[in-house]
Amino acid sequence: MNTPGYVAAIMTKAEAGGVQGAGLAALRRRLRQLGEQHAGLLLGEVLEPLADLPRLDELPGLPAGEIPGGLDGAGSILRWWARS
Repeated sequence: MNTPGYVAAIMTKAEAGGVQGAGLAALRRRLRQLGEQHAGLLLGEVLEPLADLPRLDELPGLPAGEIPGGLDGAGSILRWWARS
């Protein structure tokens, strides 16, 4: 299997930056996964409907009607919630 040039460059930079052993192996594996044809895609047959989800203002630790400032999307909301 040929290694794309960008993968070799990333691996060289990681090694030069002190990444070793399991860290390099994980990086190499992830770069290989990202190069696959269907990388990042979820097949419809593996998805399931979500149960009823709470509203943002119903999450624990959040005063009623208040949305925390600086949240820029679902990822930020989940990170904020995990810290609460």
